[in-house]
Amino acid sequence: MISVPEKSSQPPSSENFSELQGIRFRYKIAGTGDQVILLHGWGGSVKSLESVFQRLILFHEVFAIDLPGHGMSDLPPNPWGVFEYSEFLRNVMDKFNLIKPHFIAHSFGGRVAIHLAANFPQRVNKLILVNSAGVKPPRSTRYYFKVSLAKVAKYFGKRFGRAGRVVRNRLYLAI
Repeated sequence: MISVPEKSSQPPSSENFSELQGIRFRYKIAGTGDQVILLHGWGGSVKSLESVFQRLILFHEVFAIDLPGHGMSDLPPNPWGVFEYSEFLRNVMDKFNLIKPHFIAHSFGGRVAIHLAANFPQRVNKLILVNSAGVKPPRSTRYYFKVSLAKVAKYFGKRFGRAGRVVRNRLYLAI
């Protein structure tokens, strides 16, 4: 069993603000050793992973960030998708000299980390994903046709009684 020192003997962590791409963001960095980046989920902040941060700084250099639009960081100038968050994170890594860190990422933070690792595998050591959102696979036209047809079939089944159920069943067979 690993014994965790009392809180008073933990290395101090510093909470700061920086700016990148015109966005002011909050981050925390502390500890020494292998680099680890903590990424919170949608609507979270560096505070969401505080207990993990405090344990990891005993053995690692840990960097936690409020992603743009979350916590105490500024909103992005327009709505962002996973690509923009991933690009921002890559630029943050450059700014803070975070070379091939490990990632511990929760929910949406995991989705960003997956995107970063898939597109820049040389920038990521390992991913630890916690209840992570995935990356949506590209869908074919055939897939969307089937989904639409199923919705039409469901509508007919509810709206037109017995005749509607017959139409619904035939449409389901076509799918």
